[in-house]
Amino acid sequence: MYVLRYFRTIKDSESYKSLVDFHSRNKLLLMAYNQNLMRKMGKIVANPIKVNFYSVVEEYEKLLIQSLSQPPEYTSHINVLMHAFGYFKKMLSNQEKAFFLDELKKYRTGWIPIFVIKELIKSWIVRNDEPYLKRQSYFNLYPPELMNFDMKDTWRGRSYWEKK
Repeated sequence: MYVLRYFRTIKDSESYKSLVDFHSRNKLLLMAYNQNLMRKMGKIVANPIKVNFYSVVEEYEKLLIQSLSQPPEYTSHINVLMHAFGYFKKMLSNQEKAFFLDELKKYRTGWIPIFVIKELIKSWIVRNDEPYLKRQSYFNLYPPELMNFDMKDTWRGRSYWEKK
């Protein structure tokens, strides 16, 4: 929903540079939804035959809507997380790598939610000031003001907090 809203501003901008930036910022998110369509969208954005902006944006939008029409599979998320992990492989200790892979296994088997692993990677992004991943919408899907909600009921259970 937020990606599509942001895309409308790109259309209105009539700027190839803005479209390229949009695709770059959303690359991992699009990879999670549909890797094949993400690649096709990249080729459209590259615009090798210098088609006019409106034609490019129209074709891109069709694939964007198509790619976001179905929720990503958990295996696609794993692919994206492993891709992001690759940015840090040389910077992490063996223990950190093992921890990440153990957490990924927990996600794969349904023991932990995806945001646990995303937050782990985000901590590496901050620690290493990794510019490409810092810009990725995949790690910051929602505007910060929408993240100001109470998670007590989600993870501890209602009865735990009612006793407090």
